[in-house]
Amino acid sequence: MWIFLTEQLSRINTNTDHDEFLELMPTELDEAVQMVWDGKITDVKTIIGLLWAERLMEKKTK
Repeated sequence: MWIFLTEQLSRINTNTDHDEFLELMPTELDEAVQMVWDGKITDVKTIIGLLWAERLMEKKTK
């Protein structure tokens, strides 16, 4: 499994598999992390990625 941090993305047309469904939900990092603590995000890979990104961004601003 790989997790990537990307910044300043822009929306483009997708090229997904016929059985692949994605729902984009543009969300600020702080709001997404709060969704983790509120139990609204429960996927463990997503939680790890968000908390990792939060930590990286905190280090970046120091």
